[in-house]
Amino acid sequence: MSVAGDIKAAATTAITALALTGSPAVVAAKTPILPSGKTPPAVRVACSRGGKCEPYDATRVVVTYTLTVGMYTSTTGETGDDDTIDTWREAVNKAIDDRSTFASVSGFNEVFREEGTPYSAAGFDSGFNVSFLSFRCEVIEDRN
Repeated sequence: MSVAGDIKAAATTAITALALTGSPAVVAAKTPILPSGKTPPAVRVACSRGGKCEPYDATRVVVTYTLTVGMYTSTTGETGDDDTIDTWREAVNKAIDDRSTFASVSGFNEVFREEGTPYSAAGFDSGFNVSFLSFRCEVIEDRN
């Protein structure tokens, strides 16, 4: 599996283990966007294929991967943050911010919570409560 795939799998496993309220389907996906026709509750976990690359030493580099978790609750017609999505955000943030979550990822270095996200909840179907969390995952890899 690719490094991005390993990060996504580790995060998906950690989120599934949380047994979030409402038993959402936790899916590793290309994007954290809930596909048309799918309904909440749902959690989508996506990871970029690698981004920023900085020298670490003479033979290795630190590669940054963006991990984004999309969380979806409610199809009742009421939008806005509710207690469920707030509870999910807190639990997911704690699980992903724990370095041990990524112990299975070869060369894993560090995880940082990002303030923004490359995704927006604007334009989603009415009735979905949507929230995104993004993290920067650093992995030490051999230079090519």
